[in-house]
Amino acid sequence: MKIKYICLLFLFFIQFTFAQIGFQDNILNSENVYPGYTNGFVHSNDIDGDGDMDLVVILGNGNEVAWLENLDGQGDFGTPETISLTSSGFRTAYALDVDGDGDTDVISSSDEYITWYENTDGLGTFISQQSIPFDAFSISYADLDNDMDLDIVASNYQDSKLVWFENTNGLGIFGSEQIINDGFTILTLHITDVDNDNDMDIIAGRDNENLYLYENTDALGDFGSSQLIGSTQYNADSISSMDFDNDGDLDLITVDGSVSGTLIWYENQNGLGDFADGINFGTGGVFMDVSDINNDGFMDIIVSGGYNHSSIYHINNGTGGFSSFVNFLNTYSEGTTNIYATDLDGDGDLDVVKYSEQYETISWHAYLDGQPDYGSEKVILTNADTPQEVIAFDIDGDGDEDILSRSLNNLAWFENTDGNGLFGNIRFISSDYCGSMFPTDVDNDGDKDLLCSSGSRFFWIENTGSQNFSIQHEIDDNTVVRFIDVNDIDGDNDLDIIAYKTNQILLYENLDSQGSYSAPQVLIDNVNVIGNGLKIADIDGDTDMDIVFGEYNLISWSENTDGNGAFGIPQGIASGVEDLHSIYVIDIDGDNDLDMVFGSDDRKIAWYENLDGLGAFGSQIIIASDTNTSAVVSSIFPGDVDGDGDIDILSTYSVSNYSGEVRWHENIDGQGTFNSEQLVSTSIGRPVSLFSSDIDNDGDMDVVSAGKNFDNITWYKNLNLLGNEIYGSVRFDINDDGCNTSNMELPNVMIQSSNGTDDFATFTKENGSYQIAVNEGDFVTAISGLPNYFSSNPVSNSSSFSGLGNTDISNFCLSSNQTINDLEIAIYSPFNDPRPGFDITYRIVYKNLGTTQLSGDITYMFNASKMQFLGANETVVAQTANSLTFNYADLNLLETRTIDLQFNVFGPPTTNINNTLVTTATINPVSGDNMPDDNVFTLNQTVIGSYDPNDIRVLEGEEIVMEDVDKYLHYIIRFQNTGTASAINVHVENILDDKLDWTTMQLESLSHAGRVEIKNGSEVNFVFNNINLADSTNDEPNSHGFIAYKIKPKSDVVVGDVFYNTAGIFFDFNPAIITNTVTTEIIENLSVSEFNNNTFSVYPNPTENQLTITSKIPLSAITIFDINGRKIKDVKLSNHTLQYQLDVANLSNGMYFIELVSENSHETQKFIKK
Repeated sequence: MKIKYICLLFLFFIQFTFAQIGFQDNILNSENVYPGYTNGFVHSNDIDGDGDMDLVVILGNGNEVAWLENLDGQGDFGTPETISLTSSGFRTAYALDVDGDGDTDVISSSDEYITWYENTDGLGTFISQQSIPFDAFSISYADLDNDMDLDIVASNYQDSKLVWFENTNGLGIFGSEQIINDGFTILTLHITDVDNDNDMDIIAGRDNENLYLYENTDALGDFGSSQLIGSTQYNADSISSMDFDNDGDLDLITVDGSVSGTLIWYENQNGLGDFADGINFGTGGVFMDVSDINNDGFMDIIVSGGYNHSSIYHINNGTGGFSSFVNFLNTYSEGTTNIYATDLDGDGDLDVVKYSEQYETISWHAYLDGQPDYGSEKVILTNADTPQEVIAFDIDGDGDEDILSRSLNNLAWFENTDGNGLFGNIRFISSDYCGSMFPTDVDNDGDKDLLCSSGSRFFWIENTGSQNFSIQHEIDDNTVVRFIDVNDIDGDNDLDIIAYKTNQILLYENLDSQGSYSAPQVLIDNVNVIGNGLKIADIDGDTDMDIVFGEYNLISWSENTDGNGAFGIPQGIASGVEDLHSIYVIDIDGDNDLDMVFGSDDRKIAWYENLDGLGAFGSQIIIASDTNTSAVVSSIFPGDVDGDGDIDILSTYSVSNYSGEVRWHENIDGQGTFNSEQLVSTSIGRPVSLFSSDIDNDGDMDVVSAGKNFDNITWYKNLNLLGNEIYGSVRFDINDDGCNTSNMELPNVMIQSSNGTDDFATFTKENGSYQIAVNEGDFVTAISGLPNYFSSNPVSNSSSFSGLGNTDISNFCLSSNQTINDLEIAIYSPFNDPRPGFDITYRIVYKNLGTTQLSGDITYMFNASKMQFLGANETVVAQTANSLTFNYADLNLLETRTIDLQFNVFGPPTTNINNTLVTTATINPVSGDNMPDDNVFTLNQTVIGSYDPNDIRVLEGEEIVMEDVDKYLHYIIRFQNTGTASAINVHVENILDDKLDWTTMQLESLSHAGRVEIKNGSEVNFVFNNINLADSTNDEPNSHGFIAYKIKPKSDVVVGDVFYNTAGIFFDFNPAIITNTVTTEIIENLSVSEFNNNTFSVYPNPTENQLTITSKIPLSAITIFDINGRKIKDVKLSNHTLQYQLDVANLSNGMYFIELVSENSHETQKFIKK
């Protein structure tokens, strides 16, 4: 199952304060999501097995390895699908078959690890399999030991190492490093057979500007000492091999690190690896690929241009030279740091894909058949670098609101793919930097084109339909203009343009409604417009268009005196205004004339009333004024945020270059009286632009913003339904005299509130209190999932809300109607899975679900041959080699407690990858318990080689039998802040599978204080605010967190149903980290024959006298323990026993554990003696 990168879809982070509208952040663009300006890399292979070439890329300045699906085999690519995230910086990522199973896996290198990710289904679902601790500056891969699998070669800059790692079994289990060379810094690697002895040698470029050969002396990976090939003049940026001179052996080609990127040829003089001095033969760049581009049987060379240079294609003339070269002169050829030849369009020749760090763009060119040339550039993925402005409108004519962005490196847009706010990849329009833009239907064909001013060019980009903006039309090629607005200035029923040039406001008259404009005409002279302060509007109500403009400390308007574009002397509206940022002309007070509102550098938002509708303005009315002298009102936008029919004001406040807020100010009476600001979002980066429109087609106004410093473009879903609150507490009536504040508070009780259409739920806090945000209507609130031996008074409470800003209290008092003992226990590994040689923490979660206070003990059993106990946060009262016992006292009804235990997993060969570790916890007393089965919990874990710190696990595994569908599935979501600063807020979104019964959900344990929000039975949000989660760089042990909960399947599930579970983890306002997807399938109840498919089988269970034990491999020992961990019976076996009859007739009735041991396997099961 493919895991889509859904940070563009969801950020279930609700900024909600009582009596305010809530907003949900959805990040479209971020420097962490798209191609970045460092660590760019691209490689190609068929990831999903559909016969076309997909791409593996490094994104977000090196923090993500992802793959892009070639959707149609023609080079149209989908959204990035995350393979792995890191804070340490990926450097390379290659697509290859690591484990020999016929599909394409991925291997990456970073500042800390070389890691390979298995393509588990051949369709692009990846799981990290092994991480090798190694700071790899450069890596490559080849079969070094002639065993038909791919090994890894790596160089390390800091320790000056050149090493290789053997693929020991062909399945991707890599051995320890084998040093090839020590003491020299290797910058560049290439692997090839230069001496024609049928093994792979290594060519290395050192940091001393020389090129060396390391010969594979025995075809087994034993390498000789370095042999100098020659000087590279500068350090070699790239090395490749080809038969340059057509003499039947492999020569070497390098691109040196000079400014021009010189291409150097080293002739293999005898086919045995003796090389002549290098000969310069052309210019290049920084990265090279050698392939037969034009299918003429000769190897050609493509070289990336590096910064400020174009990429070049050198054509081999077949006679030992290169007859011509072709420049990739397109925009994103400059700054290309990675280039690769591959067939993206499935036509049998090699196209070229490039990664430009300078322009933060991945693009490709199709090879033009029969020509020594390439087609036009096609952008696959690009980043809106330092966005300046965002506007929402229907770009593609499909009836929904798309989003247009203007940034430093391009004009681009995001398609609203479903009309509900699901956005696809950023779509490239133009690489021209537009100082100002304006969307309007220039050519009167029913769609919106784009006006753009770029330097001294003023032009329009035609929207030709079909989502294409490929044609530019000049308006004025000799004038620098800014601050564009469009309307009918001269009363001839077409749309003219006004724009600001230094000291002048100009008119470009629309001559034919087809895109032809007059030369600029000066409308108003001797003005100095700033801050997007130029607007067209009918100020005096005479049906023609006047002009409003803002200067440094003055706002004025000029009357269109004849309706034909003759403008009068400017009339002042306001003076003493400091550095305007935004002006809008709109009816603020609902009196049907146009007022004026502005934001300025002195932290002020204010408006001026058009007193008579004729352009006589009143005094300044302050909407908001910030006392923070570092704050700036960077933009405003008027709109009806709360849907009450009047004009509210949205604003962005920049506190610094790296922080700011999006706010809104409610027009509380429709007449221009505004309340204090309300938060839409705390924006990362400096917010500079705002727009409001109905993005998700739900009838309310959403918000779009652009943030400058982290390239953030975000839309905020308006959750205006959430404006009322139900709150209260849950207590237990111990003495049957009613509840009061002295009664016991009950935590982790689910409270549900429903109006018949919308369902909202949460869990009570430690103090028994809860809060649920709801919308308007009639709601019934009740406790959900209450065992039948508890009674609730009242059973439910009713609340009725009309309008927003209301509250209602709904308290519940529980009492017991019978005496029940009911304990349960579970085990979680909250931070990571077991790894050989590493420590691991386990958490025992135990609770009292009954109606009586209980005391007793807990026994914890573990495999002492595989792991060592280090300590616990509770006192161990008894201990054996493989068991621990803890006491507990006075466990209250519905109380949950935890015990944390630390172990060290032994390293190889004692504990190896893929070993199974079994731990079992039992809580006593079992006798008399209402549900004795859940007094025992067994956790089976597979030992792993590496792990993703942000993941989800289901403890029951990939399958459950049909007879167990009435039992709980236990899930744990684990997260780690791998950034470089603490995360103030962490939010985890978890969409429940529709076959899980959300009303049975129980919260087991949280790493930090938080709350749970459940909406409509499936949308679960775990909210950890103000926890300041440490980052792994500065405080690794405290950088982890987790969520543990359990839930039952619905009663109507059947065999073959599969439960899927994935989580999205949000650290502050960063894009979502999407976890793996866990699956659990319901299978038939196992018969005896089906049990035999497992390694060990024990039956019948329960039993009275005898157990039959069968094994697929010879048994060596059988041991029985009681629930306290005491050894009851021990049987040693020989003679390759595959079946054994074990007499248990003398055992007392109750539950036992049976440990089964073979040479290479170990398993613990439980059985009941009756």
